[in-house]
Amino acid sequence: RNVRADGTEIILESSGIPLFDHDGEFKGYRGIDRNLANLDQAPGQRLFQLETIYSNAPVGLCFIDLQMRYVTVNDAMANIIGLQPYEAIGRKVSAFLPGLASLLMNALELLQRNEETPDKEFSLPGNNKTFFVRIKTAFDTQNQLSGLSVAMTDITSLKRMERALRESQEHYRNMVELNPQIPWTADAKGMLNDVSSRFQRITGMT
Repeated sequence: RNVRADGTEIILESSGIPLFDHDGEFKGYRGIDRNLANLDQAPGQRLFQLETIYSNAPVGLCFIDLQMRYVTVNDAMANIIGLQPYEAIGRKVSAFLPGLASLLMNALELLQRNEETPDKEFSLPGNNKTFFVRIKTAFDTQNQLSGLSVAMTDITSLKRMERALRESQEHYRNMVELNPQIPWTADAKGMLNDVSSRFQRITGMT
């Protein structure tokens, strides 16, 4: 819900996906907003649609109150926790994800210093999964802090690809350094633009 300058409310449906650069580093989100106020639908039907989107989102979503308890949990987040969504409601985050609980407490501490909570990578102990975590503070209509909104995206496959790429690059460097020959590349004018470090050690040239 968003409040216009004239005090009226507008309901927007937002959805987005995380974006990563060629090196696998997170660089932001791409998303869309849709104005639900102009749809020819009853409010109850719109609410049902929003709840359906929330429940079925592929990203783990939840809302945490100030006592660090789950208030809402979608299916993806429940799968991360290892419970049914209804089983998680009212239970402490620390009972299932102690590492996430510490990130949530840190988010509240940063809020007291008027600082933004940086995005984090979070690993689940025991199952080798890695998640991209975004935590946002939430306020009620009186602008009072009401809790924390959490989104967790599984980036395990991405991290594996990053690791494989690093290992491949390291393997290539080792092959180059151990090669008795000195590999190099040059541009069209014959100027060297890449050469093994062995060339520098042998010739003393840089």
